[in-house]
Amino acid sequence: MVTTNLVSEEDVAALTLVEYSKAPRKIFKEVTTSLTPEEEEEAEHEVMLALIQLSQNHPIKRSKRVKADKSQPEEVEVSDQAKQRKKRQPMKKDNSEETLTLLLNWNKTKPAKPPFLLELVGNVCSKPVRKQLMGSDVKKDQSRLKLGKAEVKKMVQQVMGKSDKVGTKGLEVSVYGQEGEVGKMMFKMWSVNTPVLMGIGWKNFVKDNDLTKHCDFLTIWMFRHKNSDEICFAIDKTRHHTVTRPLSKRISKAVFRNPN
Repeated sequence: MVTTNLVSEEDVAALTLVEYSKAPRKIFKEVTTSLTPEEEEEAEHEVMLALIQLSQNHPIKRSKRVKADKSQPEEVEVSDQAKQRKKRQPMKKDNSEETLTLLLNWNKTKPAKPPFLLELVGNVCSKPVRKQLMGSDVKKDQSRLKLGKAEVKKMVQQVMGKSDKVGTKGLEVSVYGQEGEVGKMMFKMWSVNTPVLMGIGWKNFVKDNDLTKHCDFLTIWMFRHKNSDEICFAIDKTRHHTVTRPLSKRISKAVFRNPN
């Protein structure tokens, strides 16, 4: 019967050398029991020389930890895909004619003051400004409503006078919702150039009025309270369900006098 040798000469040599190096005397006791001590020593010496020569001709291949080569196409491709997943694709803006027509018609309507304002507002009230709610305006970790600098400047002049300015420290104001509910917020300049209404009061206002980014548009008044003369704001909400994205520059410029 013919048998097939499945083990190479290199493997036999390597395994033999390893085992012999561990227990050479034990191996020779098993295979050289009939030899005299002198013959056994001579045979052991010859076998050692043979194994050393064999190991030099067929060195044992040791496994090594190979560091990943970053230049390999496969790994570069995976790395690029991971980076792409991390990058957030910018949201496409709404530049449709339908949205433009909708908002132009809405903007033409004269915003009526909420009924409760008639009882609260004295002789000083600003012209209303309008803005589209953005994602950052309703984020829980932001707690602030960003307003347009040019529009706020006009509001402040109409209500507080040209000499008064809103600094980075700001001032506490009362803000009324469309149902007459009121909360306290800070009205200040954020990063010097950006006016905001902020604080836990705005966070509660977002929750209580179920404000949603993009589809909700605000109408904002600034006024002095009839009795206390304090600075106040009133905010009314209009929801356009068909608007689901930020407006393009073209539409913003057409709809708002000073778009944010």
